Amino acid sequence: MKRTRRLFTLTLSCALLLTLVVSWGASASAPTDGPWVNGSLLPAQMVRYDSEVSGGKMYVLGFRLPTGETDGSVWVYDPVADSWGDTGVDMPVPVSNYHIAKLTDSNGVGLYIFGGRDSAGLCTDTVQVFYPGTNTTATVATDPWNGQVNPGERVFPGAVEVVGNKAYAWGGFCGGTTAPFTGSETWIFDPMAAGGARWTAGPALPMNGAYQTGAVLDGKVYSIGGDTFDGTSLFPYADVLMLDSANLGAGWQAKASLPLPSSGSPGCDESRAFGFDSSSGWALAGKVVLAGCGQWNATNTALPDSFLYDAAGNSWTTFAALIQARRNHAGAFIVAPDGLSGKMWVGGGYIPGAVNTGTDTTETYTISFSAPTAVGLDDFSARGSDMTLALVGGGLLLGLALAMLKRRPVAPRA
Repeated sequence: MKRTRRLFTLTLSCALLLTLVVSWGASASAPTDGPWVNGSLLPAQMVRYDSEVSGGKMYVLGFRLPTGETDGSVWVYDPVADSWGDTGVDMPVPVSNYHIAKLTDSNGVGLYIFGGRDSAGLCTDTVQVFYPGTNTTATVATDPWNGQVNPGERVFPGAVEVVGNKAYAWGGFCGGTTAPFTGSETWIFDPMAAGGARWTAGPALPMNGAYQTGAVLDGKVYSIGGDTFDGTSLFPYADVLMLDSANLGAGWQAKASLPLPSSGSPGCDESRAFGFDSSSGWALAGKVVLAGCGQWNATNTALPDSFLYDAAGNSWTTFAALIQARRNHAGAFIVAPDGLSGKMWVGGGYIPGAVNTGTDTTETYTISFSAPTAVGLDDFSARGSDMTLALVGGGLLLGLALAMLKRRPVAPRA
């Protein structure tokens, strides 16, 4: 009878322990992906700007206000404290309509800007860089931005992306005075090359365009949508192109076009996209998210429509729409401190309404991290599945307890 009670007590204790361990495992698992949720407000209604993450913090290198002024102040966002702060540093040449290229040069990690639209409304060829590690800026006078539409007619890049510590900049626009108005050039910037030799020409686009949305997936650069210009108005298009950084000789290749957005008019411009490499371990591995859809010509329309590209199938599907319709917004991917999730972040930009209506709102979409294990499962976190570890660990505890009880000597009956 005593042995039976001991067996019951040990079994119950192990069962309770197993329940506690399993509960801990469930609570420690990666968060559920999505939906878009509202984030902290920006310090101002920032439009026509970009953001980039370095050292766990996100930086903004100036912006335009909806009223037209250009502000060159550098702001930093701390995702842990969920707070914005002014770094006290201004870019040498305040610009809007820029893209940030995160590159490593002889000074360390630098956030580069190639050209842009200055406070006078003119396009500049200045290459400038902000170094987060030292909170300093510099200009690269030896290697100004090369992009132009016609000889001597400078443009700001349509999009900029980084592969293998080289920046790819293509297309462009600057108001347009002479046909073809928008750019077709591709330029490649190597921050480790000698001064005066950092730019090389890449393959030309098959068509002129501006305000494309860029993304990188598996070493390939994607140019998503964009605008043409007829001398008066910009018109969005749905074309998607891909440039393989390992095979530049193949040039820009046509891929599946964007789906028709909710407006009923084809094309998206002035948006942000996020690429997740196939081997990255992120839940959206092998895919690109286009977050938002601008359509400048349609009375300054901004759409909340978002789309998902599957590289393996070369196909687009709809994705969760943004909470706020916006265009000319910034975007960055922020990884959580534990590395088990990340957030697609978008903020600011123009919203539907009167001309040049801006917003200081932001929103994020959580993406979980799931690294494959030795048994081929693809839904485990980087730490392995906490639930699986709990079940295995609890089962071992229970088995050990029963084995010990079985080996315990039993006194003979009188």
